[in-house]
Amino acid sequence: MKGESHPDYRTLTFSDCELLYWNGQIRHLKVGGIQVVNAIYATVRDRDWGTVPYKVVNETLGERMDGFSISMVLEFREHDIVFNAEINIKAANGEFIFSMDGSAMSNFQRNRIGLSVLFPIGECKGLPVEVLHTDGTSSKGVFPESISPHQPFQNIRSLRWEPSTSLHAELLFDGDIFEMEDQRNWTDASYKIYGTPLSEPFPVHIGKGSRISQTVTLTLSGNTGYELPDQECHTLQIDPSIKESIPGMGTGRSSEDALSPEEAELLKRAGFNHYRVELWLGGSRWQKILKHASHEQKMLGWPLELVLHFTENSHRELKTFLDQFYQQPVPLKHILLFDHEHLSGKALLGEVVPGLRQAFPFVPIGGGTDANFAELNRNHPKAEQLDFIAYTICPQVHASDDLSLLENLEAQSETVFTAKELFGLPVSIPAITLSQRFNAVASSNDKRKHEAPPPLSPDRRQGTPFAAGWTVGSLKQLIFSGAESLTYFETTGARGILNKKKSNDMLSPLFHIFREVLAQGYSHVVSATSSAPLLFDGLMLTGRSPDKLIIINHTTEEQQISISGIKGEIFQAFQLIEAAWSEQRIEALDLQQFTLKSLAIYKFFINSTG
Repeated sequence: MKGESHPDYRTLTFSDCELLYWNGQIRHLKVGGIQVVNAIYATVRDRDWGTVPYKVVNETLGERMDGFSISMVLEFREHDIVFNAEINIKAANGEFIFSMDGSAMSNFQRNRIGLSVLFPIGECKGLPVEVLHTDGTSSKGVFPESISPHQPFQNIRSLRWEPSTSLHAELLFDGDIFEMEDQRNWTDASYKIYGTPLSEPFPVHIGKGSRISQTVTLTLSGNTGYELPDQECHTLQIDPSIKESIPGMGTGRSSEDALSPEEAELLKRAGFNHYRVELWLGGSRWQKILKHASHEQKMLGWPLELVLHFTENSHRELKTFLDQFYQQPVPLKHILLFDHEHLSGKALLGEVVPGLRQAFPFVPIGGGTDANFAELNRNHPKAEQLDFIAYTICPQVHASDDLSLLENLEAQSETVFTAKELFGLPVSIPAITLSQRFNAVASSNDKRKHEAPPPLSPDRRQGTPFAAGWTVGSLKQLIFSGAESLTYFETTGARGILNKKKSNDMLSPLFHIFREVLAQGYSHVVSATSSAPLLFDGLMLTGRSPDKLIIINHTTEEQQISISGIKGEIFQAFQLIEAAWSEQRIEALDLQQFTLKSLAIYKFFINSTG
């Protein structure tokens, strides 16, 4: 595809359209360079809203002059769930049909089974849309601009909109009652239409032999009048006139082990300014955790971002906490307050905020949710009792593939903008992680009030260059949206920024990214816009001499890029190899054609002349 390269995906065309196909999924359906649909796919969600994995069998793909056809079987299987779905995809003459005919091969409970369609935020936000409902009536509206807490459109039979002034699109849905949700609530950069509405009870028992059939038909007419230019070399455009201050940044206490002196010495070099520690005050372990955290704080020198989880006995728990804390006081950066529903409810804030204000008059107190932005958007705390608003970020509530994680980065800034609009308070993101910390919406959740919920599996990409690249994109989104405090990952272990190994092998790519961003004297991030952010990205730092530019190749393929807008000369360049920076010999760096190696991370120092 022109301007886009993802090795695992195959480019297919029909009429004036082009799209990516991989593993039973349609991605990035475009007409004349305009993205009309982000994705169409089949999914099975279990009783806890987990996405059931599948494998593709008996796949056939045929291409013709006027389009293509694909057929396959998706075998969904996890625990007691076994579900087979026959998928047929046909495209020709401006019409695209995606159908599913599925059969349950076992007895199980599900929250959702069927087809989903994702619409891109950047191309759709604010566009008018007409909805034909299942009862034959119609309504008009727009794709939401601020993040909608609830379904913007329900009972959808068909949807009509204009991706451009001369391009008309219509989606027709069969086999279920469909509705739309705003997936920015979970930092997915999409609006999603899915079948079976949330107003229906769930989970639902599915008997062996049950069949589920759905079809989505997309019809396109008109044209954009736009010719997508050939683009052999992508660009990174630096704009020194646009810059933002680097916010306060911290990391979280390891959920696996206490911090060793060796690890603490390494972490101090990263330059964080706070240390997240969680205490579940209704449980039996929090005093021990506080004791360990107090010792670790002394080794690190960073004040605590203290997260206090209360039960309905919050008055008694607050008194016990304060008595214990006064015996071993620790410097505090922030305090966050949550109940056993992972919210900052009215009753909790009224009960504990006055006592905390009296005990810690100069420590900011925040709240909101310890879960996804969706929970904050649907459950507003009393903002007048708080100094800042908080929620957490994880990029893979719905999808876990590399491409989804990268394209969903743009939704992170959307959450900050909406939170500011709703509450008028500074925004803190006190837990940003690659994998989910826990499942806050599980139907089988026992709502444990006294201890932390069981952690979910860590992400195998945590210690890889991909995680570093995702973090660069996250930093850009959150810094330029004006977030005032960010807390990333954990110190060590499978969710950490240090590997549990010896010597220099402990320094993961994530560690190097934070160390470069938080290096003493660098105070601002300068605008650096990638023409292909799903392929590569960059982060420009200024505030001391020399300026610093970090560039990351997200893909396993080499990328040819040009760098423009730099006021000065690159006089030193490094590539991160294994766990250390290796200086690159550059006689005369040609910024018009620089080759990024596979999954490479670069650091350039620039003598500024402006």
